[in-house]
Amino acid sequence: MESLQLSQVLADLSNINAAEAETATAIVNANTALHRPEPPRTSTASAPPEDLRPSVLRRALSAEGPVDRFGRRIIPGSTGSRSGSATNSVPGTPRRGDVDQLDDDLERASTLMALYDIRAKLKQQDNSSLLKAREKINALAAKQQAQQAQQNNERNLKTSDQLRRNRYSFPKPGL
Repeated sequence: MESLQLSQVLADLSNINAAEAETATAIVNANTALHRPEPPRTSTASAPPEDLRPSVLRRALSAEGPVDRFGRRIIPGSTGSRSGSATNSVPGTPRRGDVDQLDDDLERASTLMALYDIRAKLKQQDNSSLLKAREKINALAAKQQAQQAQQNNERNLKTSDQLRRNRYSFPKPGL
């Protein structure tokens, strides 16, 4: 798939004369093994011989087949666009025939925004419910700790009274 995309890019670049044949050859040969020797390059401005060009470039540089008004070669059997661009991409300018699809997209977008608003409200309600529950739990825990502290104080008072009473001892008679 990657080689197909690379060949399409090279064909487009060579058709608009944005890339020279030598540069395109270097791009194609970048993926080949490093130990393979490169053919000697000539410094002349003329195009390299046909046998040095890869088959992709030979096909791209040839003037076979129909040409559109911009001078680009039209591939027979093609729908006028690449296979991956048949679907609408975002962002994009809607076509005149896509008014119904645009309305559907707007409806879907508004529905999606409404759903996100509902989701945000539910999250907010969940968060407020959780905060209220935490406050109630903290209040109950504080109340329970206060009760335990009061019970501990009562126990401490009882034990201190008992110790005070037992602290005074009188001698037993007969000893």
